[in-house]
Amino acid sequence: MLRCVTVLAAAAAFLALVPGVQPLAGESVSGSIAFPRPQKMSIDVGAQDRLTLRLGFDGRCKGGGIGELWMSFVPARQTLKVRDGAFSGRVTATSRGVGGHSAWTGHFTWKVSGRFTAHEVASATVSGSVIVRSGGRTISRCDTARPAKARLRGSSG
Repeated sequence: MLRCVTVLAAAAAFLALVPGVQPLAGESVSGSIAFPRPQKMSIDVGAQDRLTLRLGFDGRCKGGGIGELWMSFVPARQTLKVRDGAFSGRVTATSRGVGGHSAWTGHFTWKVSGRFTAHEVASATVSGSVIVRSGGRTISRCDTARPAKARLRGSSG
C-alpha cells in the first residue's frame, strides 16, 4: 500500500512540473464532468488566449424547493485566461427555467481548474454551487458533493 501511495505521489509531482500545451484560437473541446450524474461541458479558445466555458452542474439542494439539480452546458459570464496550457478561476452564470419551473432562476458559481495536455485535449476539475430564486425569494441552495474531473476532446481529437 505504501509503495502505491509513493508511486502516485511521484506521478502527481511529475505532472505538476510538466507544462501544458498552449491551445490555438478557434480550438474547441467538450466532454462530460464525472458528477454522480455526468453533465456536459465545453471550452472554446478565443483571441488573446481567453477561454469561454459552458459548464455542467449536479448537486444536492437544501431549502425545500428541490432536492437535486442537474444541468449541462450552462454558459459562464466570465472568460478564463490560459497560460502555458493551464487555466483556473471562478466563473458565474445565470439560467432561467431551472428545475422545470419557468419562474425559477439559478445563480451558479463554479471553481474550475485544468490543463490542455495536447491540442484539442484537456482535463479539468469542476465544483460549484447554485442559488435558485423566484421573484427575489430563495427557493433552494445547491452544492456539488465534491470536485469532479472532466476529460475534454475536440471533434478531431
